[in-house]
Amino acid sequence: MTSATSFSRAIILMTGLCTSAWAYEGRPIVVSTTVLPICRIQAVEDIRFGTLDPAVASNVIGEGAVTIACTRGVDFRISVDSVPSGRRTMRGVGDTVLPYSILSSSLSGTANGFLNPSKIWLKASIRGEDYRDLPAYTYTDIIRVSVEY
Repeated sequence: MTSATSFSRAIILMTGLCTSAWAYEGRPIVVSTTVLPICRIQAVEDIRFGTLDPAVASNVIGEGAVTIACTRGVDFRISVDSVPSGRRTMRGVGDTVLPYSILSSSLSGTANGFLNPSKIWLKASIRGEDYRDLPAYTYTDIIRVSVEY
């Protein structure tokens, strides 16, 4: 037997020993996480009626918006705060008020994700007869919107 042959046999025997020393046993490891259902109001646009001319008083509609970003697939609902009397008013000079109505008080949808937020339009109205005899002034009110999911 040549020395090359005995060397080859020694390598083969050692390889056999190493294989049994490095035995393999497999077990699965579960990797998991949970993506939370979250909604955020990203932006708001004020409801603006513009200027009102009492000489030609007519009903007017103002429009604003709320931009909502939520986890994709989450059902959400936008609500506008309620007032105890059920009658919304904008405050003017002294104790004068200008009544108005929110036409969209509760809107809902299914979210498209944070990269594709939903824009919800809010409309409000003023009746012409409600500002025909009011003093000239800038009338304002603050409403609060919330998102539920």
